[in-house]
Amino acid sequence: MSTRRVLLQAGLGTGLVGLGVAGCAKEADLARSGTDVPHPTREPSELEGESVPTAQQAQSPWLVKAAELSVEERIGQLIMVGTVSTVLSDQVRAALTEHKVGSLLLLGDSLGGRSDISLLTSELSSLGAAVPIMVAVDQEGGRIQRLSGDGFSTIPSAVEQAKLPATELQEKWKQWGGELARAGVRFNLAPVADLVPADMEASNAPVGQLQRQYGRDVAEAAPALLSAIKGMAAAKVATSAKHFPGLGRVRTNTDFGEAVDEVTTKEDPGIEAFRVAMDAGVSSIMISSAIYRRIDPKNQGTFSSTIINELLRGQLGFHKVVISDDLGAAQSVQHIPAGERATRFLQAGGDLVINADPSLTEAMVGAVGKLEKSDPDFAQQVVRKAARVLELKASVA
Repeated sequence: MSTRRVLLQAGLGTGLVGLGVAGCAKEADLARSGTDVPHPTREPSELEGESVPTAQQAQSPWLVKAAELSVEERIGQLIMVGTVSTVLSDQVRAALTEHKVGSLLLLGDSLGGRSDISLLTSELSSLGAAVPIMVAVDQEGGRIQRLSGDGFSTIPSAVEQAKLPATELQEKWKQWGGELARAGVRFNLAPVADLVPADMEASNAPVGQLQRQYGRDVAEAAPALLSAIKGMAAAKVATSAKHFPGLGRVRTNTDFGEAVDEVTTKEDPGIEAFRVAMDAGVSSIMISSAIYRRIDPKNQGTFSSTIINELLRGQLGFHKVVISDDLGAAQSVQHIPAGERATRFLQAGGDLVINADPSLTEAMVGAVGKLEKSDPDFAQQVVRKAARVLELKASVA
């Protein structure tokens, strides 16, 4: 299908076909969160929302680039496959080459240092992908540090980081981010923006028990959140504030079971921690897989349009990449067919699906492709979602 036709179907006008992607990095630097809900510290984004774009939005080179990709390549940009090894398995290699998956998440704890990771990222660059494969990791610090060994510092837990002066912590995150970048890892799924009340620290399995939180309230957590995001940005590493709208009030880790939040509302003060991250320029926001009884009792967060479109994109005005928590191996989603996990997240407003189980890639890509062919509105959304991912990638290239 021609670029012109894809753009027309996506409601993007006809004046874009001759627009190249030269100067895209400059465009990415200028882009900010959207204007559905005005916010004095953010400028309009070219890629806001899923509605028909304004003339300004229609000038986005990322939409042009997304339209120029094949359908398979566009869909691949919406998937991040996980690997537990620094050697590509046949399943992971197939996901990246046959299914055109655009991002790889390093899940296993690697002790081999920068040399091992650099070998892997160099191999990825030789696979001939139409768009460079983005490599991501969970490198928070403390018990959640995937990469260690020569070339990687030992990062303290978030609780310990929050005790440092903000300027010192920002410099440390610039250093730690630089270590990732030198190894070819340009996306860190951090920082954690979840706030954990004092009386939940011992019982909150996903965050409090692992000391992943920067504080108990927004005022306490904000300096460290800002430092982490700005420090990594200075190192040209993308970031993800997680797990929206907050995992600080649940007891179960969604990797191992269903988590339910009976307290959080759309006006919850804890949500302001994510606004702090947005104002700091965070690259993406990760959605929790917990159920929020007082926001959307019928759907897990990752499948809730109320949480993603109404609350995050609408109320908070965030229009950059929205990424899922794991929809592959996590026990909390095993009751849903794999392909449906991907389509439901994307239809709810998300952009980038994390799949920690490479064997499910074909099912997920197939389901998204089937829906893209049968639903013109969803096909338009795929172009916009891919464009957001392309913009994120270019921002740290």
